[in-house]
Amino acid sequence: MPGGSYQFLSQPGVRDLDARVMMHYYATGITPAMVLKMVGVGSQYAAATTDSAGKALDGSKNYKIRLPPNTRMRYDGVPNWPPAWTVMGPGHRVLRGELGVLADAYTNGIGSNICFVVIEVEAEKYLGALLFDDRAFYQEFLFLLQNNIGHSIREIRDLEFHSGEIRKR
Repeated sequence: MPGGSYQFLSQPGVRDLDARVMMHYYATGITPAMVLKMVGVGSQYAAATTDSAGKALDGSKNYKIRLPPNTRMRYDGVPNWPPAWTVMGPGHRVLRGELGVLADAYTNGIGSNICFVVIEVEAEKYLGALLFDDRAFYQEFLFLLQNNIGHSIREIRDLEFHSGEIRKR
């Protein structure tokens, strides 16, 4: 928003009506909280109207957004990937990293935001648990895992989400 204010002032006493109308079109309302930076609290929304070259976005084209790795793979603001993998059997062995082959992925019930992931490494099964802030992403991620059982964790890591579709990078 112009001037970082919910009042849409491009300079003192001058309201930018185009920006105000655009914001109402986008968000249907305006509050002071929409311009505050509250890291780890509330919601933050990003919007783009231009591409990397500064040209207006074209609705007939597809665009990719490059994000840092695993930006949605987090719980309480802390990255959760890869989880600690704990052996499922006698002993207490823990592995770390993107290794093994996906053997299973499941949740502990409706309304959950916990994804349990089972991998197999050298004929032993290990369990990892992932908690998510973003419930919609959690459901997409669980679906991705359940549809890629038998694939290596590294292969799965290299898949991309595109509006409900999953593609290889």
